[in-house]
Amino acid sequence: MDVVKAHLESFSEAGVDAVRGDVRDNSALGEALGADVTVCCTDSMRSRDRLNEASLDRYKPLIDAGCNVVTGERFEATAYSQLVTPSTACLWCTGQIDGRRMADEFLTEDQRKEKEKRGYYRPGQPATVTLTTWAACMAVDKLLGLLGLYGKRESHSYVDITGEFCMHRTPPIKDGCVCEKFRFA
Repeated sequence: MDVVKAHLESFSEAGVDAVRGDVRDNSALGEALGADVTVCCTDSMRSRDRLNEASLDRYKPLIDAGCNVVTGERFEATAYSQLVTPSTACLWCTGQIDGRRMADEFLTEDQRKEKEKRGYYRPGQPATVTLTTWAACMAVDKLLGLLGLYGKRESHSYVDITGEFCMHRTPPIKDGCVCEKFRFA
């Protein structure tokens, strides 16, 4: 975080604050959303949900970046970056927040082991430097687009190593999504 802050400040006069803390805590959340743009790089569904809702509630752009690697019988790897604003799809609309995975975050260790034994829980999967770097690059692309440095950009970038190699799209806002309450009339 400090390296990115120093690098951004080396070529820009923009104020950059690196916030350390858990955004599920109100003080860290308030500090993160005090910025003009928030970049989310968390591994927790609960914290992603919190930033998604607070961003829409305060009409502050959120850039979410992440990756997912699934190993086992079949290898799957994806990296993505998504811009969330009142006029774009939220993280629930695009499936970046998964209610089942969020519920799993509340399980005790014994409950996790039991669900895993029965095939209902997938333990954490590895992240790779290549995918996390790719996701970070796509997030920077979203930020530069917000700053107007090279025109209108798609709100969602997605790289799927197992299927489509690269896809950029602006997904629709899902009817009935919780984010409807934050939309302009």
